[in-house]
Amino acid sequence: MMPPESADDSVSQEPHRPTADASSRYHAVLEESAKTYPLAAEALMRSDRHRLRRWQQFIDPIDLEAIESLLHFLEAASQSLNQRTDTRDIAFLPEGIANDVRMSLEGILSGYLQIASDALRGTIEAELLIRDFACDPHRIDLWRTADEDLLRRQFSPNTLRQRQANFLGVKPADVPGATDYAAHSQLLHLGPPRLFQRSPESGHHALSILTSINDIMTHAASAAEALGLLLEVMQLPNSDCKSTLAALRLAREDLNTADGAVVGLERLIAQSLSGNGQWTASVFENGLVVAVNFDTKRVAFYGSKRIDFRHFHREVTGEHPASFELTPLGESDLIPS
Repeated sequence: MMPPESADDSVSQEPHRPTADASSRYHAVLEESAKTYPLAAEALMRSDRHRLRRWQQFIDPIDLEAIESLLHFLEAASQSLNQRTDTRDIAFLPEGIANDVRMSLEGILSGYLQIASDALRGTIEAELLIRDFACDPHRIDLWRTADEDLLRRQFSPNTLRQRQANFLGVKPADVPGATDYAAHSQLLHLGPPRLFQRSPESGHHALSILTSINDIMTHAASAAEALGLLLEVMQLPNSDCKSTLAALRLAREDLNTADGAVVGLERLIAQSLSGNGQWTASVFENGLVVAVNFDTKRVAFYGSKRIDFRHFHREVTGEHPASFELTPLGESDLIPS
């Protein structure tokens, strides 16, 4: 048990409220360092510069309420697991999921979507282990005392997935999270870029950022569900799981609507350019629109006003359809992939 911060029992225990460091010299340090170390400082300055904009464009109170509810649940779950000697050694799993979620959110705001993806891969692995323990709690003791060789043979993601598939009577590919785990693994391992740049030099496709936020809700919900099942099997307190899952579901549904609104906007833009062949359009977070004409093998670039993509779907109705103004920035030949 951690020692109390104060020996004075008469001091009221106010809820901890995090505060930002108003006197932080981080920006000033970056500016000064850029004079001597421009390449190292540039990426840090870019991430710092765009965090506020991404927060305003892509984060909604619904998302924050869901994440806050999740973090409360994970904290309570860790405390529940700590209550008994047979589950104390796995109390770190909810804490690890909480850190994965925080890391993913930071990766999104800084523009490094690869960090967000890699962190959620860890959440999927934690969920596999939790579901394995829920199916057979006796495996907790086996896992606790296992050496590296046994961990590799009995508790690797592939082995856990196969065991879960046998328990559910399905194929390993149909185990919850299996498809997403493969996708996150593809993004992790070195290879051609698949969904987004590892370094956000020119901003990201808006849909990639919305997808990354939705991934947090999706994988967090699946992991929370697994954790709730484990707590139920172990007959441990589990009061917040249902409300957390409801909050995550609400955020996911709203994110899906936001995603659909951006897809619709891109379709409208493509249709407005369709006088000469068939175009597809992609809207980027900084307002850049990239339109590709596969008939003429041309790529056109346009500027547009910045959109708060996370709230855009609430502004578009039958009476107020989406509107946009495109400023031509130039064209080039389509380079074969």
